[in-house]
Amino acid sequence: MIIQSLLYMIASLTVFLVLTEILTIDISYGDQTVIDFDLMIFGIRFTQSKTNNKKGRKKRFRPDFYTVRNILDRLLNKSDLTVRSVEIYYPHGEPSSNAIKVGACNSFLSVILAYAEANSKKFKLGKITYADSANNNYKIVFNINLKLSLLSFLNTVIKFRLQKKSRK
Repeated sequence: MIIQSLLYMIASLTVFLVLTEILTIDISYGDQTVIDFDLMIFGIRFTQSKTNNKKGRKKRFRPDFYTVRNILDRLLNKSDLTVRSVEIYYPHGEPSSNAIKVGACNSFLSVILAYAEANSKKFKLGKITYADSANNNYKIVFNINLKLSLLSFLNTVIKFRLQKKSRK
């Protein structure tokens, strides 16, 4: 009986320690999208490279705006957010039009960063870079780090899945 209760205590302590462990999510978006989920014991890396092959018709995935916003709100409220770098590339033009482009990008980016800062527990901002694009189109590259407990992440995922099933 004592051994059984000791085993239950060790098992419950192990589950508690695993669920309260800090989960680090690194998101890098640019030429290649990389999402890393890192725990103390193991990590998972999801990679998607962008291809320029446009054969056939692609299916469009249009997530509901409020669903994405709710997920981001739940994750940001419980996490420490670090924006390591943001690089914005814009087409080259006249100096006056370049100033307008940088101003417009800066105002849009400041709204997004203010929202992230207001809704996260702790917020750190790295460097923001504006540069002329080599192939004359707009491009954004960013590197973001989120730290939250594994229990909070699992709670958010489970609530999202239950809401999605209840709508069907």
